[in-house]
Amino acid sequence: MKFYLTAFVLCLFVSCTDSSKSEINEIKIAEGMDHISPLKLSAVSSNLEYIPLETTT
Repeated sequence: MKFYLTAFVLCLFVSCTDSSKSEINEIKIAEGMDHISPLKLSAVSSNLEYIPLETTT
């Protein structure tokens, strides 16, 4: 039982990471509403994959 508790606590310490180093892009919509202008897709993403939808008739 003591082994499982030690392993659990060790897993908790290992899984804690610094979340401030995230690579997620954040878009602040409220701040941008005052300065509306056209936005090119290349400014948002450099990789675009087109997948055609399959339709049946």
